[in-house]
Amino acid sequence: MYNIIVNPTANNGKASKVIKKMSKYLKSQNVEFLVFFSETADDITTTTKKLCKDGEREFIVVGGDGTLNRFINGLVDPSKTHF
Repeated sequence: MYNIIVNPTANNGKASKVIKKMSKYLKSQNVEFLVFFSETADDITTTTKKLCKDGEREFIVVGGDGTLNRFINGLVDPSKTHF
């Protein structure tokens, strides 16, 4: 299952539009996924850490440079993660 971490304010809110299209496509392909929207920058790191500790390894990150940076900082063991 893919865990999609989204910063909805990235790129002046365009990330929200991207995730809507992405969700529609993934559903049409019967791909299992969950979407996690951040409310603050710290949410991204916290969510990533929790998911990694729960054994999740498949990620899609939707946002900008800052979102990706926060995501990487939350990784427990990057060698076991696919993104």
